[in-house]
Amino acid sequence: MPIMESIRNRVESLSVGRPFATGSLLRLGGRAAVDKALQRMAADGAIMRVARGIYVRPRLSLYAGKVRPQPQEVAQAAAEAMGATIAQHGATWALALGLTQQVALNPTFLTDGSTRHLRAGRLAITLRHATPKRIRLAGFRAGGAVLALEWLGRHEDASATFAQIREALGEADFALFMVEAKGFGGWIAKAAYAFEREGRRP
Repeated sequence: MPIMESIRNRVESLSVGRPFATGSLLRLGGRAAVDKALQRMAADGAIMRVARGIYVRPRLSLYAGKVRPQPQEVAQAAAEAMGATIAQHGATWALALGLTQQVALNPTFLTDGSTRHLRAGRLAITLRHATPKRIRLAGFRAGGAVLALEWLGRHEDASATFAQIREALGEADFALFMVEAKGFGGWIAKAAYAFEREGRRP
């Protein structure tokens, strides 16, 4: 089977709306052949280029036409192409836990791969290399709260923020958060011990 046809068949078997990276098709042919096949499919309207080296078989909306994938989906495709994973950034956790109302215009994700910057339409998506500890913490609410604190930065009324976190997490997850915060080190650990000493638990 010609390389061009193999690539087209493979792409047409992929899920609609799920981005994929050029690198995921390289076992079917060289970089030049894959790029050429994808460029032709994009020109035909079969796929849409959403970022450098990342395409999608777009979902179609009656009102919006071709729907672009979500930033996390684009970041996931880029990470998978590197053999890496992504996780939520502290800013995302801070918003989810009600610690900020600031919505990032240009989303950032943690990754255990290399730092990478993507331009997806008007968005600048960043995959920022993080330590294994931060990747682990990003995987659950109590750990995410620690990363949210790190993103917020040291501030005078940290005890009030700890009280907000307790309310957002509930007692069981807050107890786990306190363990993680104390083990995180730096000002976050000091703030956790200070909060505990102040007797702010119910």
